[in-house]
Amino acid sequence: MNFRHFTLRSIAVGSVILISTTVLTAPAAMAGHGRGAASGILNTRTWSVCVSGWTDGQNGSHYAISQVSATEVNASSVHCPGSYNVSSYATSYPDSWYGLTSCNAWSGSRCASKSVKLNGRTIGTTTQWRKTATHEFGHVAGLGHRDGVNSTCMASGAAPPIVTYFDQHDKDSINANY
Repeated sequence: MNFRHFTLRSIAVGSVILISTTVLTAPAAMAGHGRGAASGILNTRTWSVCVSGWTDGQNGSHYAISQVSATEVNASSVHCPGSYNVSSYATSYPDSWYGLTSCNAWSGSRCASKSVKLNGRTIGTTTQWRKTATHEFGHVAGLGHRDGVNSTCMASGAAPPIVTYFDQHDKDSINANY
């Protein structure tokens, strides 16, 4: 991992003495996303997304595609069945999670195909559909959770504020992954 070094040197000016300090900071793209997504990073910046299932989930997925497309990723919706490397399916699952992203096939150290599941059993509002879909598409791009940060959809859970978009840190991290 590359680190930027910032060094302050000791300088005596009159009766004021500055103390020398070196601070290591992680580049923005590496900070704050934990270890990244457990499902890895999709191996291409060109995403063909098969969107299916409940209409509310499809609308949330189309919103998420527009959010991802604001980065260097070229994401677009394609007809199902057909050729795609990301699938997004919304229905009622018996579990209590909101969304789930998994890798279907690995290609070296990256994922060649990913699946996003959106759980209509736990998601109720348009805002929640959008937040959950965008959050899961962040995992497709390799982002991990950013707990304790209120400015991003990559925070976990449904507690307010519910943010439906990537903040600049997330966009920079997605761009750095590709």
